[in-house]
This record gives sequence, C-alpha cells and structure tokens, in this order.
Amino acid sequence: MIVLHRHMGMVAMASQSRDGEIVAGVLRRFGYAVVRGSSSRGGQEALMGCLLALREGGRPALAVDGPRGPAGSVKPGAERLAVSEGLPVVYGRVRARGWRVRSWDRFLVPWPFTRVEIEYGVWQPGEGTLAAAMATLAPLDGR
Repeated sequence: MIVLHRHMGMVAMASQSRDGEIVAGVLRRFGYAVVRGSSSRGGQEALMGCLLALREGGRPALAVDGPRGPAGSVKPGAERLAVSEGLPVVYGRVRARGWRVRSWDRFLVPWPFTRVEIEYGVWQPGEGTLAAAMATLAPLDGR
C-alpha cells in the first residue's frame, strides 16, 4: 500500500526504534512526510504531528495496531484523531502470497509477480467503533 499511495501528501507515523528508522527512510523515499512515535513511545507527539499535518492539508497514514500488538488490534490514537477532527478513516488490508517476517505483526513481503488484493473501507466517527468497522473486512485465509 505504501507504493500505491506515494507522493499523495501522506504523513506517516513510524516508531522511534531503530526498525522505525528503516521504515521512515523507506517512507520518505516514496514521498511521504514522516512523524516519529508509536503507542509505546512518543505517541502523543506523533499524534500532534499528524494533527498539525492534517490542518495544513496533509493526510495522516497510520498503522492502527501499534508496535506491541496484537497485530490488527486497533489502538485508540487513529480513532481519537478522526473523532476530534470529525473526519472519516479509510482503512484497508492487503492480501497476497509471500514471505512472512518473524516479527510481532508477521509483516508480509509478497512473492515476485504474485497477485496482490487490496481491500478498503471507510469509517465515519459516530458509526460504532473503528475496530468494529475493520472487523467487516474479509477474514484472511492463511495467505
């Protein structure tokens, strides 16, 4: 999804860890502005950076599950940002065959030339919770 949305005025959040520095570098190469922080360290400052970018016309792009997981479990930051500004959240999921990185979130690296499916949804503040909306995405089938 990073490549798909490059150079679109997106502001992404990357953790303050060494791994986060690698992610931030990749994001910058694809035209994203980056704020550093996560739910475990520097999250409040990063959320404020996203809010400032939003008010200047940027589009925050957040992984909603945080660095301590569990993977896919929505942390409150993205939902709070959307509710405070009265803005919708576009959420999504990527499905593909590939390699899984041995990490807490089992990051997926698609095989070359594999078919990649991207599914999106839109959540509006006041329409239940973001987690409930995201649960409506098709379940992953082990791919």
